[in-house]
Amino acid sequence: MTEIEMIILVVFAAFGLTMSFLVHLSTFFGSNILNAFPSTGFFDFGLIIVMLPTIFACKKACAGEVRFDFWLLATKKAPTLLKIFCIILAVYVFFNFFITVLVLNEGGVPSVINGQKVLNSHGKIIRELTDDEYALQKAYGKRTSSGHWMLFYCIAFTVLLSSLKEKQAQNIE
Repeated sequence: MTEIEMIILVVFAAFGLTMSFLVHLSTFFGSNILNAFPSTGFFDFGLIIVMLPTIFACKKACAGEVRFDFWLLATKKAPTLLKIFCIILAVYVFFNFFITVLVLNEGGVPSVINGQKVLNSHGKIIRELTDDEYALQKAYGKRTSSGHWMLFYCIAFTVLLSSLKEKQAQNIE
């Protein structure tokens, strides 16, 4: 991969991280900025675009060996604060997921059944929802998704940035 291609991927990963953070942040204000978009597939598609090169960069950093310290090897040229941020974000995403799903969503998902807005779990209606509660529950669903988007974009950004810096260091030598 050329240096220009790597720069584009690093910028794309940073953009994905920023946008997923904004979506995530919006859910804390009782809104979901993604209501303006028909689909969130572009976040998932963007992850495929950056994660495949990230996986290859990790494999290259580990020189084909199975290693338990692959994170350290794949991010050795990344800024320390960025690596720490990724780890903190991973812990946050873990707790965010379970708190959102089990507490805020009460173990269910917002749905429309027979024209009625409800919170349901595997076909069992937990309770009926008002329009405002339904919108809030949908925003909670995006909170879990956007948390994962943030984490994976952050990992991609960190690994790809490290790989870019490694490539630039080799070009200087």
